[in-house]
Amino acid sequence: MVRVSQVYYYQTKLNMETNWTLCALRPKL
Repeated sequence: MVRVSQVYYYQTKLNMETNWTLCALRPKL
């Protein structure tokens, strides 16, 4: 269960970072 939680947390964090990056780059485009 701990590993599953870590994987889920990592994926969520990665998705948040990706969305933030897209939002940050979008105005430049």
